[in-house]
Amino acid sequence: MPNIKRLILKKFGGPSNFIIFILVLFVVYLMAKNYMIESSHTHEIIDHKFSNYNLKKNHETDLKVNEEPKKEKEKPPVTQVETKKQSYVPNHGTPDPECVIEEKCTGQSVPYKIVSGEGMDKYPIICLNGKLLVGKNLPDNKIGRGINMVVVNKDTLEVKEIETFDTYGDDSSFYRYVTSTLSDGDIILLASYDEMANSLRETSVKAMEFYGSQLFGNIKFRDSFAMMGQRGIAKGKAFEYIETKGKKDFSSAAKLSGCASFPLGTLVPVKFGEKHVLSNDQIIVGSFVKNCGLREECKPDEFAVHVYTGKDDKDEPKICVDGRYVIARGINDAGRGINMVIVGNGKEVIKTAHFDTYTEDSTNLEIFLEGLYDNVVVIAVTFDEASNKLGTLARNLFFDLGSGLIQNLKHRDSWYLIGRKGINGFSPMEEISYASTEKSFPTVLDKRFCVPQTLKGMRIRPDPLPNQNDKRRDFCSRYDGYGDFCQNENVDKPLNPAPIINKTLEDHPVYRTPIFVISAMSHTSLRMTLETIIMQPGIQPSQVFVCIDEKLDELLTLVDLFGFQYCKIESSFNYTEIYRKALIQAFESDLVDKQKENIIIIEEDLILSPDFLYFFTQMYDTFTKDPNLAAISSWNPNGFSQLDGSSSYVYRTNEFPGFAYMLKRSVYEKYIKNSFFECCNTRVWYDWKLKDKTTNKPIEFDVIIPDVSRVFRRPYDISSEDYSYLNNLFNRKRKTNLVPFPEIYELESLVSREKYENFLKEILKKSSEFPNHQTCFSNSSITLPQTNKEYYKIVYKQENETDLKALKQYCKCFHLFYDQNHEPKGLYQNSILRFNAHNNNYIFIGSKNKLLL
Repeated sequence: MPNIKRLILKKFGGPSNFIIFILVLFVVYLMAKNYMIESSHTHEIIDHKFSNYNLKKNHETDLKVNEEPKKEKEKPPVTQVETKKQSYVPNHGTPDPECVIEEKCTGQSVPYKIVSGEGMDKYPIICLNGKLLVGKNLPDNKIGRGINMVVVNKDTLEVKEIETFDTYGDDSSFYRYVTSTLSDGDIILLASYDEMANSLRETSVKAMEFYGSQLFGNIKFRDSFAMMGQRGIAKGKAFEYIETKGKKDFSSAAKLSGCASFPLGTLVPVKFGEKHVLSNDQIIVGSFVKNCGLREECKPDEFAVHVYTGKDDKDEPKICVDGRYVIARGINDAGRGINMVIVGNGKEVIKTAHFDTYTEDSTNLEIFLEGLYDNVVVIAVTFDEASNKLGTLARNLFFDLGSGLIQNLKHRDSWYLIGRKGINGFSPMEEISYASTEKSFPTVLDKRFCVPQTLKGMRIRPDPLPNQNDKRRDFCSRYDGYGDFCQNENVDKPLNPAPIINKTLEDHPVYRTPIFVISAMSHTSLRMTLETIIMQPGIQPSQVFVCIDEKLDELLTLVDLFGFQYCKIESSFNYTEIYRKALIQAFESDLVDKQKENIIIIEEDLILSPDFLYFFTQMYDTFTKDPNLAAISSWNPNGFSQLDGSSSYVYRTNEFPGFAYMLKRSVYEKYIKNSFFECCNTRVWYDWKLKDKTTNKPIEFDVIIPDVSRVFRRPYDISSEDYSYLNNLFNRKRKTNLVPFPEIYELESLVSREKYENFLKEILKKSSEFPNHQTCFSNSSITLPQTNKEYYKIVYKQENETDLKALKQYCKCFHLFYDQNHEPKGLYQNSILRFNAHNNNYIFIGSKNKLLL
């Protein structure tokens, strides 16, 4: 006891201090205990919140179809996926600006935010743990139409991959990715952009159920969708939300945010496609029939096969291999669709498979065929109906196995094939029996063969392929140098005009406006131009005229391949002369009805954006009603990639940029027809000067140009004296519009010259003075503000109305077109220059301009 007193005295200075210390420890203990209880309660609240949130959204969806949620039957216990101890550190500090959420996450809960795109101008955002993973302003952003996906490691929360899938056009790559590439437990965050539902197949919808989704199948055209799921959780456990489009052109953005704890639910192992395929010891052997019913035994390097398609839907398909029936009713999942047996290692049956391609799409079949080993023998037999959802890719894969008839398979036709992976040519063991009507059954196919273990193909196909493009094949066999246009995977693709997407524009005059393509001698450039013309939605080949030197038979044949018209031009020594003769053909020949008031001109070496014609439809009314407008140009000389301009802005200019434009007949008749050598006897990029013939003074005409070009001009092969000018104009990286059908802003300002100038005055009044712009004269570059949709102005100093020295320096500083020996381009009133850069609008105006007076 004395020792204890001495210890207390030595350590604490006396008994009273010791008692105070004990009391402090007790208070600390109570506070820590209380904190742990609150933290546990917070976790329960978070889980309960998201459970209610999903139930609310799912209940809303169920109400739309007037169905009550059905309670799923209890399932037997399943083995859980082994999960490692969490090694991630939740970010409860300062998140990226785009990732701020209202909720305050605690403990091991992780903040997340998912916002889909809205229309085509607002891009999706995906955040996890306070970090922006998908966003427009990220330097390496990967954003595309359809599904934008981030894959995250379940243990570390590190990003494994960021992918985009264009499920508007095809969802096969998305399905393969989520079924074959990802691992059990992987966390996925999805956000839609533009349109994602058009090509979603049933297999993809079912696959996403294994990531916890129960709304994936409810997404409709241009609905917005956001989701966070995890591979292996139960259906309904994902966080997901659909924003429906309703009667609008686009839906509003779908938004999800909150705090999540991982895993999102109980994880179980996931295997896709198992029900379709049986291997080795899983295969059941049915009845044994010696030699599969053949009278004579097969040779040692052959094996017997019997194929039977069934006489109707009540019968049964059969496949016998080497005396054993491995496909029959009740054996190895035989049934409607396509039944298959894979033979390898001589005569060994290594796989059987069944795919119901009447009710299910052929994605799993395609994956199965792509995964076959070389030289295996493939035996395929249809039963009942197999064509309904048999896709083009699946048919092409059977073609690679030696089929020459699969492309012809229609409703309830019967078909069998004995082919080989890697066969050279067409299999001699294939037959198709056609149904006379949709309700009838064809003659049963009942055949027996001795099949060589190394099956060889025939060089001559048994029947012409419907999808073979003989005309294109013939062209490619006669002419060289067409690259991928003539490669095997492309040579049979049809060159059909793209149908119009927006049905409200079916009768729009733009789609009946003659298009004249002025070709030079480059077959590669012309081919690329024609390909992008044929892909324009709503294009009418009868309205496309390609002007070619009459001696270039190869190019004439190429034009005919696309179904376009051609106009032969007398041999000329230079492109300018070809240009002049082409304009005569367009406006003065009998090729075009003289009542056509407008012509679209497309020069050489151009690749058209997807909305090239659509852009003209948006400008057409203004163009035809305003006599001051001479042309609509689809090219902007200042549209360089460094600016990252906007596809939604359009301006007036007093320059004629050429390349690809719509020109009024009245302008040609009055200012070009009899004055070509005075106004236009140079390439158009040297600025054609249209003059009034009576006064010989330049005319004041306006041209509409987009902020982001609707055509891309291939880099210029520079060998002229004007190297610097052409290099600056053509060989810098440019931005070409790839946004489908962007909305045009401030369209009303373009209606007339008067309205446009009044609009410019309003801009100048409300615009902010660009800060520190004088640094352009001491530095060759400048930092742009990090704002959005703001207007900035620079009033540059002029000695007189034609003085552009200061403007040239600003053009260099802002990465616009600049050449010390040439004037700036894209000007209005000779001293106004407008452009969009990184989400803001800029206007440069000379101090002597009349709009400032």
